[in-house]
Amino acid sequence: MVKNKLPHDRLKSTVDNLTLMCDIHNLTFFCHTGSLEVFHSTTLKYRPKRIHYNHDSMVARTNLSALDHNYNVELRQATARGIDREEQGKYRVEY
Repeated sequence: MVKNKLPHDRLKSTVDNLTLMCDIHNLTFFCHTGSLEVFHSTTLKYRPKRIHYNHDSMVARTNLSALDHNYNVELRQATARGIDREEQGKYRVEY
């Protein structure tokens, strides 16, 4: 990309846009990859990286991990009673 040419100027104006910069801060509340990371962690339980599997076994193990993930994805959050005897979630989301 050549500096001070049309493509460079358009990219620079997009990156320097103040509205975009303000929106990026709020983007973490809507576009996070936590669920995908949980799925990948689940797949490691069924097909660890240290073991070589043939193609059919990989497909079967991936399908099994997808079934496991989908079964558990809608479970309610675990709770515990706090000092004030109120039910509180055992974990919280942080950004």
